[in-house]
Amino acid sequence: MKNIFLLLFCCSIFSAQAQNIVWDGTHQNITIGNQLSTLEDAKGSFSIEQIASDSFQKKFTPSEKIILNFGFTESYYWLRFTLDNSINDDLYLEIAHAFLPVTELYFADSTGKFVKMEAGYKIPVHQKIIKSHFQVFPLPMGKHTFYVKLLSNSHPLPVKIFKKDAHEIKADNQQMVYGFYMGFMLFVILSNLFFFVSLRNRLYLFYALVVCIYASYAAMVMDGFVIYFFPHVDMMFWYVVIPTIGVPIQTIYCLWFLEVKNASPKLYKTVVGITIYFIAYALIRFFCPLKVTLAINTVNALLSYFLMGYVGYKIGKKGNRLGYYFAWAYFIYFLLVLTEATYIQTGKPAYFIGLSHVGLATLIEAFIFTFLISKRFEWEKEELERMKLEATEKLLESTMENERIVKEQNAILETKVSERTSELNNTLEDLKHTQSQLIQNEKLASLGQLTAGIAHEINNPINFVSSNISPLKRDFADLETIFKRYKESGIEPNDKVLQQMIKDMDIDYTFTEIKELLKGIEEGAKRTADIVRGLKTFARTDEQKKSEYEIQEGLEGTLLLLNSKIVAKEILIEKNYAQLPLVKCFAGKINQVFMNIIANAIDASNQKGKISIKTWCENDKAFISITDNGQGMSEATKLKIFDPFFTTKDVGSGTGLGLSITYGIIESHNGKIEVNSEVGNGTEFIITLPINN
Repeated sequence: MKNIFLLLFCCSIFSAQAQNIVWDGTHQNITIGNQLSTLEDAKGSFSIEQIASDSFQKKFTPSEKIILNFGFTESYYWLRFTLDNSINDDLYLEIAHAFLPVTELYFADSTGKFVKMEAGYKIPVHQKIIKSHFQVFPLPMGKHTFYVKLLSNSHPLPVKIFKKDAHEIKADNQQMVYGFYMGFMLFVILSNLFFFVSLRNRLYLFYALVVCIYASYAAMVMDGFVIYFFPHVDMMFWYVVIPTIGVPIQTIYCLWFLEVKNASPKLYKTVVGITIYFIAYALIRFFCPLKVTLAINTVNALLSYFLMGYVGYKIGKKGNRLGYYFAWAYFIYFLLVLTEATYIQTGKPAYFIGLSHVGLATLIEAFIFTFLISKRFEWEKEELERMKLEATEKLLESTMENERIVKEQNAILETKVSERTSELNNTLEDLKHTQSQLIQNEKLASLGQLTAGIAHEINNPINFVSSNISPLKRDFADLETIFKRYKESGIEPNDKVLQQMIKDMDIDYTFTEIKELLKGIEEGAKRTADIVRGLKTFARTDEQKKSEYEIQEGLEGTLLLLNSKIVAKEILIEKNYAQLPLVKCFAGKINQVFMNIIANAIDASNQKGKISIKTWCENDKAFISITDNGQGMSEATKLKIFDPFFTTKDVGSGTGLGLSITYGIIESHNGKIEVNSEVGNGTEFIITLPINN
């Protein structure tokens, strides 16, 4: 029984000692993470003499992980293992971690004195014993117990023993991989900068920045090979800073690249809110403890990757093919991140070509996004061509439909115009003349008793001229007949008899001059008579009563009446109607206001011009804006535009009373009419009507 207890005691003592690793030379390298023991040194205050003492030996605990990982901590850790290198190979100990600020190796020499070797990123790579971005130490031959003191914040710690030549080959290959990686990333950056300069598309510039972030992830966060280029760089500073910068930038790029704002405004607002949190955290993290910052960095990175994948999926469902590619890119990224997590716990699968799984993810992502940018513009070009074709087809259909509608409306209008204006021989010019006359006559009604007086005063001389034109024409017709007879009998026009006849009639003009004079008197008398009849007819007292009036209906009715003029000039009518309440007014008067202003706008517009009609309501008032894109008017013309008998039209084509009457009608409704215009920039009339007049 005593022997059994003694055996158990010896086993317990042996288990408390360093685990014995025997190097037999059959492998190029071995992983020893699960063959060593660890001890936490919270403040890093233990000396090697303390650590090697019997009391501390019992505090070491065997490691159960192939790849060590101490998590987010600020504690120091001691590693202990015993290596029996009886075949005297040249061996290296490699701790494949670039972000260890302090790494120290201790072992006792033949005299029992401890030998100390130092590494860590605070020592420039060219000053290390073994020049590597990882922490590498040469191991003495024979059997020794080794102690390693290090400070690890988050990354896993693969601990391996290599043959010297095998490690050198592995280091050379790894540096070649890093060179290829950085070369490719630099190529992508430069090519995107070239496209930005050539095409002036900022998307290329933004992507060049994103690729810089990806390269920084690998060089400064995951693999740490930046020290080959910048030996004195503060690795831990950039280890913390790069993710806080990269996460918001890549999220913003996702929003821009997929045009999320246009495709899904609600999703856009949500992602913008999360991005604002990322940016705020980039500032707040200066006040957080290091291990809290490292933990939040990891969570934010995962959140960003998930968010971008989700956004890509949602945008893909909206019809943007780029969204699905985007989602697949980050799905692959997630798989490689999960692979990295598996590697941390099990040591498998091994890094591909010496590059971390996350570093490989950034490389794949750069490939995919370079492809996506080229596809984006290719698909946009195809979409633009498709939209042009559809627009052409719709325009053709719309043109044919509009032509059919116009024909139908013209037929209806021509029938109505024919019934109401049969005396004008159903011609388009007669219709225009009748419309102009009706507008002018209706406008004259607002001049009241003044118009009636003017009509009465000029009526008698007009009647006199009109009544005497016919006999005068007959007299000169007889003269023409006599003149023709003389010519037929061979008598010249200067015949004494004919001359005497003209002399006896006291005519001072030749026959031709008399004929032209008669024609002018007749036309002038007819024109004046038309104006007088209009003045007399519409100077009567308005017998209408105010009624509930629908402004939009009135505008549409006016446009229908003026449709032939609109079609003739190929004018585009742009409408922007607000929902307006009914207005109490004289419906006929307001219809004439709309008729006058819209007709003027048509006349002022260029061929294939545009007229905009807009309505809105504010403070119990209705507003109507009618805008043309004609030549506009000067400030001097604007001051006189509402004066009676002032006109900018050609002589004989208007009375100059239309806008004056319009002004009176609007004022009689307690409303307001304004004009905005500049020479060369069209004219806008704004009508204001009280809703409850």
